[in-house]
Amino acid sequence: MFSWRLKIIPEQVMLRIMCTGNGLILEINDLKVAIDRVNFGSYDFHFITHAHTDHLPRQIRGKLITSQETNELIKVRNKGVRENLHEVSFLEPVNSGHILGSRALLVKENKLLYTSDVNPRDRLFMKGFKPIQVDTLIIEGTYGKKNFVFGETGKLIDEILSYTFKLLSEGRNIVALGYSLGKGQILTRLFSWCSDLIVDNEVAHFNEVYERFGVYLGKYLRYTEASREGLFKERSWVFVTHREGLAKRIAKQYEAKIIRFTGWVCQSRNKRQSREIYGFPLSDHADFYDLVNIVRETQPSRVYIAYGFSNELAAYLRELGFDAHLLPRNQKIEL
Repeated sequence: MFSWRLKIIPEQVMLRIMCTGNGLILEINDLKVAIDRVNFGSYDFHFITHAHTDHLPRQIRGKLITSQETNELIKVRNKGVRENLHEVSFLEPVNSGHILGSRALLVKENKLLYTSDVNPRDRLFMKGFKPIQVDTLIIEGTYGKKNFVFGETGKLIDEILSYTFKLLSEGRNIVALGYSLGKGQILTRLFSWCSDLIVDNEVAHFNEVYERFGVYLGKYLRYTEASREGLFKERSWVFVTHREGLAKRIAKQYEAKIIRFTGWVCQSRNKRQSREIYGFPLSDHADFYDLVNIVRETQPSRVYIAYGFSNELAAYLRELGFDAHLLPRNQKIEL
């Protein structure tokens, strides 16, 4: 870990920010910091909030600032490519509660906080984001519409377990469909009680990183092992996968029920998507009212919504009295 220090007198700090799609460019006086998916230019530092592909650049464009966990997850995605990590005294990564190693970025003196993907809820082994009072907040708006309400996490997990126990007792098998990184590990732990738990190979790769950082996920078989041993021909298994095509093929072949785990199920009037696919809003993101509560607790003078349902969330926040706006693309804003 390399440390880099710059003496900054708060009264002299000039902050500018520009949104470039799934990335941001932050200027602190003459210092330039790329954030997430910035695929052009050269910068003093490049801050990566987490290891989901929609936030990863094609290449690192400055000295890398990220968590050790994210660096290891990037290594899995990039087949062994790994960067040296750096620390900057006035840039503080703080837990964003999204996935293992995910970090929001706090500019010291609490002048600016960028959440990136954020979740304030504790769930299983994940600890949620804790709001920090700041002058300017830049927040995501993935689920920034009022219909995205997930309910209390404990009750949701009880509902999931009740439904899955019912299916298994009826002789049905279960395909649990969710993202391979983040959701895949939550689902592995959630179904760790199942004696025949199978996880897709990519999910297992990420599971190994979680376990190296002390997150126990329980016992499971990889998809290739389960296929080779003929386990899918038996009853009472749960299969965790991120591949919808494979999920549908396995479900059809072995009379399994697909359960989709994502906040997007809230878009439908009820959680049933089709006769053979059911869904629960178990998400690694904040729901609508989580986002609103984060803004309330940070008490910012200004709020910018970086992506997602930005206009809808900004309009609601303005009704509550906040100076809230969509963060425009490719336009430099002085903070």
